[in-house]
Amino acid sequence: MGLFDRLFGKKASRIEVPAAEPAPVAAPIRPAEPAPQPKSAADTAREEEGLRAMTELLDEMVLAVAQALAAQGQNNPINLVYVMAAVAGQVAQAGAIRSRALAGEPLEAPHVVAVEATNGRTYLFGDAIGMALIGEVTDPGVLWQSAGTSGLPFDQQIINELFSHAASTVGSADFGRPRFGVELPPDLTIDAAVRHIGTIVPSLTKRGVGQNLWTRMTALATRHAILAAAREHDMEALGHVALDAAVAGSRIRFEDIAKG
Repeated sequence: MGLFDRLFGKKASRIEVPAAEPAPVAAPIRPAEPAPQPKSAADTAREEEGLRAMTELLDEMVLAVAQALAAQGQNNPINLVYVMAAVAGQVAQAGAIRSRALAGEPLEAPHVVAVEATNGRTYLFGDAIGMALIGEVTDPGVLWQSAGTSGLPFDQQIINELFSHAASTVGSADFGRPRFGVELPPDLTIDAAVRHIGTIVPSLTKRGVGQNLWTRMTALATRHAILAAAREHDMEALGHVALDAAVAGSRIRFEDIAKG
């Protein structure tokens, strides 16, 4: 079973597989593909070293957040997942904007949309940010990782509901708060959670991880946090916490909260 199957099994998907189309009557004959060559010992060693280094990085990021929360008297598994997902959402937003800017593509609707809320602050929406949150089959984003890891369904209806909830609560006291009966300390707001981006960035920069990989690494770190927290809490509840936190975290304009 491959990585995608382990992360996104039948329970985590509602996508129907279409029936196969009939083969063409006169399909062209193709030469046989060459047999795959066995990996060399050096290749295997490099892959194992890469996996070990990535696991160490994820451990370090999650531990850094846990220690920062402990210093504030807030360290528990639910808080850890909430913060890690909110940071991943913020990183996805930054990565989407950075990618478009580097490509010379416009930072305007429908790709990036700035909306002023009733509290006077500006929040960011748009297709580019949404796609960064979702990711794709070969590189799932924080939403896909969180739903797949926790066994929650993940389809267009779920995505629409997540985005609509964030849009309807933006600027209010309910914005970024977990649903489904999960409680957080009153002082652990979505703004406070997103500020922990400063907690994990040193781990990324110290190990020379390029900014083009930060979205992937923080999505994986959120998965890492969910798996750790599942030792004490219901996996599906943790998944819901991560999904709401990631979407809310992606809407915040960091300069509005940086000073705390």
